[in-house]
Amino acid sequence: MADGTMMFSEEEVKEMCGFKFCGDGHVEVTCGCTSYCYGDAVGILKVFINGDLEIVTVPLVVKKTHLHVLS
Repeated sequence: MADGTMMFSEEEVKEMCGFKFCGDGHVEVTCGCTSYCYGDAVGILKVFINGDLEIVTVPLVVKKTHLHVLS
């Protein structure tokens, strides 16, 4: 089965924080965004070798100086 190394070489992504090669035909990148309406969110962007994209988001709660991920 093809893995994410067919899309990117390790040299191309070595400085990307949160990048992961997965063994089932996709790569994952941990990312985040801030929305004026919805607040902060952390997400995982999955890019599959066939061109499909999947985004999984997790809302965050910020309390004082600590960042908590809701599960």
